[in-house]
Amino acid sequence: GDGRVVFAPFNANGVGVFDPTALPESSFTLVDISTKISTTYKFDLAALAGDGRVVFAPRNADGVGVFNATAPPESSFTLVPFVSGDPLIGMTSKFSGAATAQDGRVVFVPYGANGAGVFDPVDDSFVFVDLSDTKTAAVNFAGATTLGDGRVVFAPHHADSVGVFYPPPGKWCDCCE
Repeated sequence: GDGRVVFAPFNANGVGVFDPTALPESSFTLVDISTKISTTYKFDLAALAGDGRVVFAPRNADGVGVFNATAPPESSFTLVPFVSGDPLIGMTSKFSGAATAQDGRVVFVPYGANGAGVFDPVDDSFVFVDLSDTKTAAVNFAGATTLGDGRVVFAPHHADSVGVFYPPPGKWCDCCE
């Protein structure tokens, strides 16, 4: 990126952008997204995609938020909606956190959802990887990081262990119980 910091709008009607190289009076801007999404608790954290855009983890939003800091403000935010019939539509507290996989895809951390989300910036596609058959599917995680070997580690929120996710095909491991 170019050094700017982009803030995911949790309950705000705009995307915050901080430029540490700008003068203090012009270092922060708020890009209004209220005409594109109006739900409360929209997104919960974000990650930098392989293509340089910032991808917001959907909390209550019915789609993935994508922000391009280099685009003009009026076209910098896109809501990539879930496909019609997706079981995540209307669900609250879906994901809490995001991490960029080695291949540039962004993995969303399951909070209320029974699986991980994976967003591919190459074609703006979203895949839900159902983990409901694992024993930790009903517990919550918040936050993640990517290891050098490609695994994404989910931080426990109410879980009794960390979760280790291998981006699709979506293998899962309960660790450190």
